[in-house]
Amino acid sequence: MIPILSLSLYAQDKSRIAGQTYFERVDTGWLPVHKDDFQYDMHQQLIRTARFDRVGEEWKEKGNTRFEYVGDSIRLEMKSEAIDERATAVRDKYLLDHNGKEVGVEFQDFDSITQTWVTHVQGEYLLDAQGRTIEKQYLRNRNGRWMPEDRNLFEYDKRNRMIADEFQMWENDNWVTHQRTVNHYDKYGKLVFAEVFPQDSKHPERLSNEATTRIEMTYDPKSRTVEKLIKSMKDGKWVAEFKRITYLTS
Repeated sequence: MIPILSLSLYAQDKSRIAGQTYFERVDTGWLPVHKDDFQYDMHQQLIRTARFDRVGEEWKEKGNTRFEYVGDSIRLEMKSEAIDERATAVRDKYLLDHNGKEVGVEFQDFDSITQTWVTHVQGEYLLDAQGRTIEKQYLRNRNGRWMPEDRNLFEYDKRNRMIADEFQMWENDNWVTHQRTVNHYDKYGKLVFAEVFPQDSKHPERLSNEATTRIEMTYDPKSRTVEKLIKSMKDGKWVAEFKRITYLTS
């Protein structure tokens, strides 16, 4: 699955995300279009997120996701059940290890006829000797057979920072690379920008030498915010089209 370009649940100083606001570029500046609210329980576990869309001057709830934790210190499942405004129910069931690290996932739809949850995609993760995720492979159920669909390959530097994420799709019994995201960090280990290199339009067997998307990160410890600015290459220039501000808990 193509990963959403986002922060992880935790900031680098282990703060939690209190909320996020998404903006689009318009002629008059930046227009807020979506926002997410995060809710935690007394143990600081995420239990609910809600998505709101901007309608005129008001925010309208579009849907929400509830999180449920089932299991013990050896096997823990984090179930996220999302319901949108059409009352469509989908669920992601994550398998976590005893350290809370995600090691697998199932994407499920609710079958209204059988009244059961049906897994249509499952993710299998591969970890290296250091416990780092180096591959996430997703398989889809096709007529009772689990077939490869796509995968992400991750690379790390000596400081255990993720420096690259390569997205591949299973095509004609081969893995074909469609894009590669390269991360750049400052001397303190904070992600400052990332570049996305797509498949070469003239030579699809390889990646383009030029990035078409640039993601820039700005951290403000005073306001407890992280701004992510997404730029696209247009006519030889980087043009900012989208940004997200993440609000961190104190």
